[in-house]
Amino acid sequence: MGCDPITIRRIIDRYKKTEKTENLLRSEHPLALNNNETNTLINKITQDRCEPLHEVINTLGLNCNLTTAKRVLYDIGIYFHVAAKKTFYIKKSCKVFLRTVGELKVALSEKWKNLDYFIFEEIVALIPQRINAILEARGGSTHY
Repeated sequence: MGCDPITIRRIIDRYKKTEKTENLLRSEHPLALNNNETNTLINKITQDRCEPLHEVINTLGLNCNLTTAKRVLYDIGIYFHVAAKKTFYIKKSCKVFLRTVGELKVALSEKWKNLDYFIFEEIVALIPQRINAILEARGGSTHY
């Protein structure tokens, strides 16, 4: 028959007991969260999406683990992703908006005059090391 003998024995034993070959009905495991707790979890998550899930579970006093809560939220279409790390920028207040090409040329020439040429000397001095790193990496990424 191409089946394991133990499987065949179990099917025969099941047929002797129930006169059917189908699996017996199993009692379902009780849900960790009832409807009220599920709705409370969903409402809290949709209101404050930045709060970590484990903190929401603790705040609401739910008696479930993290996997259960994720599954409940996944079933309704809420998925979890790690937030991308972004650089924090501070906006300056005394910002000048240039309106003409002439103003842009003047502003760029002033910035160019105020550049520290020591930076360029460092960059030029490192060019041979950078080229060697690129050659060693066979055109791949380097630590520069």
